[in-house]
Formats: sequence, C-alpha cells, structure tokens
Amino acid sequence: MNRTVYIDKRNRSEELDYSIAISAYDGEWGHSFVMFFWGDRVSQSSRFEGVGFYPGEADNNLKAAFGSSGVLDNDTWTNSELILSVQINKDNFDAARVVEARWRKPTPYILGINDCTSFIAEIAVSIGIATPARVLAPYPIQYMDALLQINEES
Repeated sequence: MNRTVYIDKRNRSEELDYSIAISAYDGEWGHSFVMFFWGDRVSQSSRFEGVGFYPGEADNNLKAAFGSSGVLDNDTWTNSELILSVQINKDNFDAARVVEARWRKPTPYILGINDCTSFIAEIAVSIGIATPARVLAPYPIQYMDALLQINEES
C-alpha cells in the first residue's frame, strides 16, 4: 500500500528550498505525522524534522480515546506508507510552523476529534492543500488515502 504523491505549491523562486511531507501508516490505531524539510544557509545543507501528535498518557487507551493531554513528539525516523510531499515557499513553511507551535502548547488529545489526524489536517490547510472531510475517513491511513486522492486530481 506504499504510495507517495508529489505536488509543487511554490509560486516563486527562492534561494532556499522548503517542503513538507504529510505521512501516515496503518496499524491498530494507525498514526499520521508531518516532516518539515528546509534549506540551511549557514551549513549549506538540508535539514529535516518529523513531528506527530500523541496522547500524553500513551499507555492508557481509555484516556487516549476519551481525552487526555496531548503532546507533539519526534517522528523524524518513523516509517510511513502514504506520503503527500509538497514543495512550498517560505511563507507557507512559516505558516505551518506556526500551527506546529500552537500544537506544542497544552492541547487536549481526543481520539477522532483532536488527534494526530487533526494535526496533519491543520498543517495541510495552512499550506493551501485541499483536505477531505474527516467524518468520511476517521483513521489516519484512511484520511491520508483521501488526502492523496484529492490532491492527485488537482
């Protein structure tokens, strides 16, 4: 089921490259997360960081399902099955980082309402990506599949 869709949302040339990969994998619950890629002028190299939103009490499924404190955690080396890779301009990249910063503040985790899929959906909107209705794709892998489908067509 591995699939990657590449789109280019840049509207001008810039000195450095910026992109975001919105990703998901399947599993008991599945998970979705975001990879940020950016050029670094000082080191003259590319940098990257992966982040995903998790229930703070990850060892307790009841709290994950019905509400707990959520946390952004490192997903830099997480494998994924579905990826939407989007080249963007710096202003879109910065808008996505603002969303990430907002989710770093104390945020409730409520499965199906405010979870890892909600996080990637808000990132997608911030960079101008078409997003599917969440009610039709409740699991992360289903949402990512729908996200790929509507963005392949655009």
